[in-house]
Amino acid sequence: MEDWTKSSILISDLETEVCYQTNDSFFIGNPNDQSQFQNTDFNVSIKLPQIDRKTKGIVTTQEVLGNEVQLSEYYKSILDHKKKHKKTYNELHHLFWLRLWIWNSVEKVYISFPWYDTVNEFKSFFRVFDDNKNGQIFHDIDQGWQLEIQADNDFYYIRQTNPEEDDLVLQNIKTDKVSLRNSIKELEKKINAQIEKLTELTGIDLWTDREYLQEEINTKSFKEIDFKNHNRNQIENIKKISNKHKQKGIKKVINIGAWVILFIATILMQRKLISWIIPAIILGYILIVSIIDSNNKTT
Repeated sequence: MEDWTKSSILISDLETEVCYQTNDSFFIGNPNDQSQFQNTDFNVSIKLPQIDRKTKGIVTTQEVLGNEVQLSEYYKSILDHKKKHKKTYNELHHLFWLRLWIWNSVEKVYISFPWYDTVNEFKSFFRVFDDNKNGQIFHDIDQGWQLEIQADNDFYYIRQTNPEEDDLVLQNIKTDKVSLRNSIKELEKKINAQIEKLTELTGIDLWTDREYLQEEINTKSFKEIDFKNHNRNQIENIKKISNKHKQKGIKKVINIGAWVILFIATILMQRKLISWIIPAIILGYILIVSIIDSNNKTT
């Protein structure tokens, strides 16, 4: 165990929550023009979900229970604005961001994950608690944020610091392993069920991962593949390739035929059989034309 665990404060009751961030406006301007962000002409209002909540700007999974329809209406209004103002999922995905929190408001303990925005990012953290391991079980660092978790047989030791301010310690606590592990398991079940319901109601999942970058990858309204036209196009492509090979074959036949006619004409001229030259040329010409015609019919 590291030295910092010796000064960890025991917190007997920690809450775990995932919070849906809410916003009362939708930016319709140019994301590359900073002057438009503060201009009210480029920010249209969004009706916030009609859900009772303790904190402005977020709705917890506990508060969403039984109110999934109200929350889905809020998200559907965002998607309506996306379509109306021709925005991409990339431009509006921040309106679907989630936040993971571990806290005890009485003890003023707040463990945050400011760089985790999606369910899959939370799950990478949840998996840490699947096995009852000791020693360092988690460490992550990003701009202005660092989180470390140590474990022994009875406790998890959690320290949050700011690496950009000489590792300023923001939180240093310890808590019962069984209690925290069970709380996280229940939270994961809850968020999974809610995202499944929200996806069903809105027709899209922008909470689980970042595949929105491919625009339609998460939508349930995929355009069905037109197999008839797809197959027709495939056949036409095959024919084009086949025709190229046949055209090469025709050219080869014509070249050979021309050399044969030239050879026959030369022999006849040497033997002074002039009267046979013209019929031989005509016969050769008819032969070549018939070969070309038969090839065209097969294509």
